[in-house]
Amino acid sequence: MELTLTPDVENALSTQALLQGTTPEQLALDTLREKFVVKEREETEFRKETEGEFQETLLDFLGEFVGVLHSGSMGEKPYVITINAISGGGKTALASLVAESLPQSQLFCFDDFDETNCYPDDFYAWYQRGADPLEIDCPGMGDAVTQAIAQGTSRYLVLDCPLARDHPRFATIIDLAVFIDTPLDVALARRILRDYTTVFDVNAAVQMEMLRDSLLHYLRKARYPYLEAAKRKATCDLVLDGWQDLIVLRDQLLRFIQKNHLASTG
Repeated sequence: MELTLTPDVENALSTQALLQGTTPEQLALDTLREKFVVKEREETEFRKETEGEFQETLLDFLGEFVGVLHSGSMGEKPYVITINAISGGGKTALASLVAESLPQSQLFCFDDFDETNCYPDDFYAWYQRGADPLEIDCPGMGDAVTQAIAQGTSRYLVLDCPLARDHPRFATIIDLAVFIDTPLDVALARRILRDYTTVFDVNAAVQMEMLRDSLLHYLRKARYPYLEAAKRKATCDLVLDGWQDLIVLRDQLLRFIQKNHLASTG
């Protein structure tokens, strides 16, 4: 691998390289490799640490769950968790991970019921006239959740939806409302990465024009409904820092359930 250094960098490394019997270019490469190895080691240790904490939490969950099974409480209303965030805030990713981690759980995602979902044609106009949550509805998802509750075969229902307690569709059945508080700039960056770095059948010029139009729309109109969505955290039971790693958020949510739900039912 060849590395071209700027004169300033080369001068800064020359003395140290001479003392080590190497060239400035090789010293720079060795330094980069060392930093990469250290970073990779730190990330591996972090994953092992967080996975270890999660395994401990999950074992506690399973122990509590076995106790619930023996107490004969299956058939009761499932514990309903809603996870909300602004677009790009990570609600779908976290909801999926939480549903995978909880025993006897079902996941319901707002976007999976798009054929029956109702929402304003123009969210900016919706925001200007007061952002009435009743203009957004998901009857198909509501029916599916109602059916799951009636069946009584699940312990947990995890809902990825923008409504939560501010809408009558689910307000009376929610046991835990979670909001991922993600900074607007982080959410915007995630949406750009999601929408404009995974499309390979569009040439670069067209894609850049699409991105430009999207950013202009965001500055002029789209950011205001996102600000409105952020207000939903006021009616939530648990607010998570959306800047943190997804595994960390998952573990925080599981520990909250363990402390506030399983402890009271055990």
